[in-house]
Amino acid sequence: MNSDKHVVLIGVGNMGNKYLNVLKQITDKIVLCDVDVNKVIDKGLMYVCDVGDISIPISKAVVVTDPTKHVEISKKLLQTGVDVLIEKPPATSFNEFMSLEDFKHKIWISEIERFSLCIKEFPKHTKPKHIEIKRLNKGSGYINPLWDLAWHDLYNLLYLFGDVSIENIKTGHTWKIEGKLMEDVPFSIEVAWNHHFIDRSWKVHTNKGTIFMNFADEEIILEDGSSYTKSKDSNKLLDMLNNFLDGLEDGSFDRAAKILKILENIEDETDSI
Repeated sequence: MNSDKHVVLIGVGNMGNKYLNVLKQITDKIVLCDVDVNKVIDKGLMYVCDVGDISIPISKAVVVTDPTKHVEISKKLLQTGVDVLIEKPPATSFNEFMSLEDFKHKIWISEIERFSLCIKEFPKHTKPKHIEIKRLNKGSGYINPLWDLAWHDLYNLLYLFGDVSIENIKTGHTWKIEGKLMEDVPFSIEVAWNHHFIDRSWKVHTNKGTIFMNFADEEIILEDGSSYTKSKDSNKLLDMLNNFLDGLEDGSFDRAAKILKILENIEDETDSI
């Protein structure tokens, strides 16, 4: 990151504050932006209530607002040459998101779970026979459990295996989607809000056995029983922000576009989302 320029954080709500706490570990050149001045006035940092009021050089921006505002705000920043990290979901429709395509080389989409130890230690060249995924949360989030929770697992599937198609969906307290990876490997994702316990896990079945991935505790157990667990000082949000601030290419724009298309196709088929 250019040391002479600042990072602007747009949106200082619940998730925005999580970003802020980690950004402070990286740089002291932070500008806050929120339409609610009460969210920024007591942070001890430079602040504005509109991105148009920023008067100092900015090199990077993190957008953590209501998703309906993500594209509008990001476009203003991108047009000034700023690199932008957008919290997921980056838009509420595929077409809206693709209006940013001309700037894709300057856009990163939040993929915090991709920086989990589970993904970092996932064996390369693994050939799965079947994958079972669960992401059951006690709380709730934005739009529905697919947009809020399955999003994480879809970008990880795309990152690891490159191709995802959806064949079936079931709705209810627990939502379940079933599909194929690389056209022939079956997978399922179960997601739920307001569940009575937390389960964020993958079971990757292979010819050698099963790889178990616990995203809640960041632990992976391989087919031979060997395991890896995150260290106390590891921080996946910190790793993701460093990746963004260093300008490392990550392909997240294309993955987000594919996920938005998948979710829109599900909506067309069910009319219940």
